[in-house]
Amino acid sequence: MFARALADGRFHAEDVELGGQPTFALARLAVVARSAEHPLALAGSFGDAVLLRELAPYRRMRARLLERGYAFVEIEKLAPGDRCASQLHLLTAIRQRRIPYRALGVALDDLLTRHPHARFDEAGLAQVCKGGVTSHEGAHALLFEAALASEGTLDGLRVVEALIAGEGFAMAFELWLALLLLAQPQRSLPIFFSLNAAQNPFSLAALAPGQPEVLETLAHLAVRNSAAVVKLFAAAGLVANLRPKARGAKDALVGFLMDFAGLEAAYEREAKILVRVALSLDESFRSTTATTFFRFNELEDEYRTVCAAPIEKHFVPGAIFHDQLPTVLAEVVHDEQAR
Repeated sequence: MFARALADGRFHAEDVELGGQPTFALARLAVVARSAEHPLALAGSFGDAVLLRELAPYRRMRARLLERGYAFVEIEKLAPGDRCASQLHLLTAIRQRRIPYRALGVALDDLLTRHPHARFDEAGLAQVCKGGVTSHEGAHALLFEAALASEGTLDGLRVVEALIAGEGFAMAFELWLALLLLAQPQRSLPIFFSLNAAQNPFSLAALAPGQPEVLETLAHLAVRNSAAVVKLFAAAGLVANLRPKARGAKDALVGFLMDFAGLEAAYEREAKILVRVALSLDESFRSTTATTFFRFNELEDEYRTVCAAPIEKHFVPGAIFHDQLPTVLAEVVHDEQAR
């Protein structure tokens, strides 16, 4: 299992695709990427077809977005301003139903032409190459669409509320997928996911260095209690975005979030780890990028108002997070193995 290899501090299991050395040949990874075809795969992408074939929730997310009329557009075909500041244009992307991505397959083919013997380790490739964050922005879009369908129109405070709720769900969806991938034997799957998502499965190894049984427990929990894990991640992510300076997983907060997620008390140790993960992610995004985003979209006052309200307000009927999270969970999250 991949979780055990990561927690042991190095990849040592034999793998028929990429071998068992600490580094792998990019050329061999490219062969795996080219071997897969899928009708929903993005043109010029790298590993997207493999993820669609093997990871059912990833596939469902793509299908739901296409059913709603979303298009996936190569970032190079966007206007120059959209390319250089894509994080600022999420709201526009949702309203126009266009999600950008980078044709990473084309770029890596060119790289291999000039560096045919290039080798990388698990985390290194994702640090220098990124094909996009289509599942993250797609999760944002699904929750926004659910809120829009429920209310007809969204303005001001409700737009901000939907975007913050969407960020919690988007982060949760990808973290859940990352945990699912730790339960898989194929070495290539987490690599492809790290190239096509905001969250990186390899960063999860830091949760339990030298403790493979902890990562394995988390991976199995993600498989068996999928909805509860995503709800816990989403709720913790919501708290993180409403309170950018929140850090530790305090017992009272963990208990509150476990109750909301419907996670049994027997999983308290695992829940503390998962909440800690959510509260430690991308602090610069929470404290700086989010403010910049809402200021750019002329929603800064509304953003500050939403953040100043009591956290509990988002966990009661009438709140977008409370009302729409079950809707999007039903669409893309099932208790099943990634396959």
